[in-house]
Amino acid sequence: ESVQGAIHITGNPIVDASLQHLELARQKSDVLARFRLASQPYALLTMHREENVDFPHLLRNALEGVSQAAAKLDLPVLFLVHPRTKKRLKEFDLADWAEQLPGLIMHEAVGYLGFLRLIAGARLVFTDSGGVQQEACIHHVPCVTLRENTEWVATLEHGANRLAGTDPERIVQAANEAIEAEYAWPVPFGDGRAAERIVDISLRWMEEV
Repeated sequence: ESVQGAIHITGNPIVDASLQHLELARQKSDVLARFRLASQPYALLTMHREENVDFPHLLRNALEGVSQAAAKLDLPVLFLVHPRTKKRLKEFDLADWAEQLPGLIMHEAVGYLGFLRLIAGARLVFTDSGGVQQEACIHHVPCVTLRENTEWVATLEHGANRLAGTDPERIVQAANEAIEAEYAWPVPFGDGRAAERIVDISLRWMEEV
C-alpha cells in the first residue's frame, strides 16, 4: 500500500474490549436468569440489515428458516428484535405471525453487557450483523450468517461462520453443520493484547522522534 516505514501487526482492539467486557458482563448481568436460559442451551438471533428486513418475503423466509432449525436441533432461539426489524414486522403484518413461530422467543434488544453475555453463552448465533459475526468468532460460538457475503472472510476460512442467506433450507443445513463442527478455531483478529502492543509501539516511536 506504498507505506513508508515500519508496519506493525497488533491485532484488533475489539478483541481486547470484548474479552474484558465479558468478565464484567458475567459479574453484573443477570440476563440469562431473566430469560430463564441459565441452565439450558439456546441459540441467539439478530436481524436488522436493510437488504433483509425491508423485504417481507426475505424477512419471512429467514425467520421460517431459523424456526425450522430450532425444531431440528431442539434448541430454543432468543430473537432480540432490533427497532428497525420491529417496525418492519408491524408494517408487513408479520408481528403476530412471528410471535407464533415454534422455537422463537421474541424480545426487545438488550444493552451491550447483556448482549455480550448472551453471545458468549449461546450454542449458536444467527445474524446478519458484521459485528455479531466477529464477536461470536472471538468467543468460539458458531455463527450462521443470514447473508450471501461477509466482510469478515476470516470467520469463514477458520470454520467459525457459514453463509446461508435467507433460504430456509440453507439456514437449517448451515445450523446443523455449525453445531456438529469443531469449535477450537484460532481467533483471527488477535489475542486480546492489541492495546498493549499499540501503546508499546507508540512509546518506542515517541522516544525515537
